[in-house]
Parts: sequence; C-alpha cells; structure tokens
Amino acid sequence: MVSLLFNQDGLHYQLYCAYSTQEQLNFFSLALTRAQSFYRDPTHRNTMKKSASNFITTLNSHHYVTVPFVVPRSDLEIAANHFLEFLKLPDRIKRQLHFPARSHRASADGFTDKVGVDLKDPKQFFHWSPMLLGETVCKQLRTKYSQIDSFFQTSESLYREIEYVLSELYFEHLPEYRHHVFRGNQLIDGILRFLCYTPRDGHSFCARAHFDKGFSTLAIADSAPGLRIGCCNRHPLEPVRYQEGTAIFMPAWMLFQASKGHIKPAWHDVIHAPQEQDVNELCARWSIVFFVNNPASEFCSWESAHTPLH
Repeated sequence: MVSLLFNQDGLHYQLYCAYSTQEQLNFFSLALTRAQSFYRDPTHRNTMKKSASNFITTLNSHHYVTVPFVVPRSDLEIAANHFLEFLKLPDRIKRQLHFPARSHRASADGFTDKVGVDLKDPKQFFHWSPMLLGETVCKQLRTKYSQIDSFFQTSESLYREIEYVLSELYFEHLPEYRHHVFRGNQLIDGILRFLCYTPRDGHSFCARAHFDKGFSTLAIADSAPGLRIGCCNRHPLEPVRYQEGTAIFMPAWMLFQASKGHIKPAWHDVIHAPQEQDVNELCARWSIVFFVNNPASEFCSWESAHTPLH
C-alpha cells in the first residue's frame, strides 16, 4: 500500500494506491495532478464560490445542481468500456465478486444482477469502493483476469478523483453536513456505481421514478440522455444533459432527513427513447454514478424511495 499526500487550501488529502508498481503510481499521480490543477484554476474556483450562495436555492428549485467536474468524457467512456468488458466474463466469475450488504436496506458491494428480479428494474451493476481492495478474492481474480484488473484500476482512479471533487463541494456548499459523510478528507462510505440497463422490447423506462436512499448522488456520465429530475409526479420531470467538464449533484433521502426537510431529495427516473440505439445486445444504456452514504443513518425502505413526497 502506497499513499500520496498533498495540501490544498490548508486541507490535507491522502490518495491511497493499492499496488506500488511504477506504472500504477504514475497512473494515480496523473489523477492527483489533474484534480489539483482543476481546482487551482481560478475559473473553476470562482465558479464554485460564486454559486455557493445560490447552491441551496438551486437545489430547492431544480432539485439538482450542475457542478464542475475534473474527469473528461473520453476517460469516462474508457471506464465504462472496462465495465462492459467485465460483464462479458462468465457469471461464475462475476458472482465471486458479490459481497452482501453491510447494513440493513443497503446495497451489496461488487457485482449484482437484478435481471428477472420481481419489482426491480432489470439491470446489472457493480458497486466499487476501496473496501474491495482488501478482499482476497478480488486480489486473486485481478491477477487471473486482465478485464478485472483493468476495471479495478480505472475504478480506483475515478473514485479518488470523485472523492476530491465531493470534498471540495461539501466544504464550499454544504459545510454543516460534511461531518455526516467525511472523516477528515476521506468519505466514510462512498460507492462508485457502474450500471448496465438490460434491453427490453416495448419498454421506455430503464428506471422508474424514485429517490436515492443515501445522502447524495453525483451523476457522472451515461451512454445517452435519459436522466430526468424533478420534485414529484405532479410536475413534469426535467430532462438533464451532461456537459463536458460537469456532473450532476442530487440530494438524496439521508440529506433530506439531516436538513429536517429543508433540502428536498431529487425525484428522478431514467428513460430509454425508442430511437436510441442499444449499446450492445446486453446493454440498452450504461451510466456511472457515485453514491455518498452516512452509515450512522438508516436507509429508507424500497416503498419510501419509490413514493413521491407530494
């Protein structure tokens, strides 16, 4: 285990590398340099600070905020392709990377297949977190399958860059809630989700309207437009499109509870327009999102997450 230390605006950050080959150290050093350069750029710093006073107002009026993001679209597509290559592995291999949920109503870590499960939108997804780096089976399969090693390398780099972005965001905009989700400058419970929606003839919804159960969500990229956000079923959900250099910040149920109802969670769904071409025969669309949770809070029930507030 190797760690890289740096200081930004008086805050100390630590980037952990699970392996210490020179190639991998260069890989993580590049990610670190990119994150630092991005937030030292006065343009992005001013964007964060100028929007600080309007951040909560925007959340309550639109239920999401577009925020500066460090990772270019090309790198996100590489990460998504590594995930899709992983999905081509035999089920007996992928299922070895499924780890049961660590708390009540939480999602499992690693690989999960929800295709054919009652009441669930059919999909396959992978929840990547630093916890997986210490699992023996992960280490073993990384040495045996290049698809898994490549996927883990890009996932770890992306996770650390997102962690940096969120640390800045909570410090600038949500300082009173930061202690719920950060210990120092590391997330207490962050989950990088790679998601593959299964093609379905005659169905336009990939994900039915719902709230996310955690503290907040950062929607990072998808293969095609389809995310729609609003407040409830009484008002049309607004289509949201990603722009280069941005991500979508959405409050979730735990933040709604922590704010005593002042910050409403984002009611959202995901559609797949009939004219949109499937990514491949196994994937209608892919997306990459990042969930931030507070382990000290209880996750809401499936019914609560799928019932609008109004």
